[in-house]
Amino acid sequence: MYFTSKPRQEKNLYNALRQQGIPCYLPLVNKTTEYTNRIYTRNVPMFPGYVFASTRSRGFDLTKLNLFLQRCYFLDEYRSAALLRDLITVRKCELLAKENKIEVMTNFRIDDVVTIAHGYFKGEKAVIRRFSSHDEVTVQLTSLEMALTLQLPVDFLSNGA
Repeated sequence: MYFTSKPRQEKNLYNALRQQGIPCYLPLVNKTTEYTNRIYTRNVPMFPGYVFASTRSRGFDLTKLNLFLQRCYFLDEYRSAALLRDLITVRKCELLAKENKIEVMTNFRIDDVVTIAHGYFKGEKAVIRRFSSHDEVTVQLTSLEMALTLQLPVDFLSNGA
């Protein structure tokens, strides 16, 4: 089964389910954003609005979930098994990414010219020199006369020559 939450209430719904002793899963990913010239990294739901749970063995009290819950979907046995297989794969990828053992696939390659889309160097052209981890890249600015290399989140870059 899975639940859909009210906007930005996934973590609260997850905690409410856990307090009732219901096995549930909320896959999270790191998201890097810029706000008032500061860079923030936070965990956000991989699938916004969704929390996955198993209530086959025990029931739950909907009144304790009403603040966060939008809808509850029950799946037949075949769809439940398929969803469970998919969630196991998602969990393995989530754990490997946290340990930096897999890399996020991007369209960027070494020596690509990119435009920095966020941060202090927004709008500057840079050349990718290496991938530092699964979500960071080292770039060299091309607009300066001296060599300046930066380590940036991959989602701070955009294609551009």
